[in-house]
Amino acid sequence: MEDKNKKLEYLFLKTVLKSFLAFWDGFLFWISFDRKKTGISRSRVNSFKK
Repeated sequence: MEDKNKKLEYLFLKTVLKSFLAFWDGFLFWISFDRKKTGISRSRVNSFKK
């Protein structure tokens, strides 16, 4: 039983992490897109990403 709980916990954490990363990726893309419109260079956004 203990092993099953660990597996579920792991899957849950993996799902949360994946959705967070997807959200963060979209957020960074939105920022760079927004900055491009305002004329701030994209290279600054890329250096921020690293």
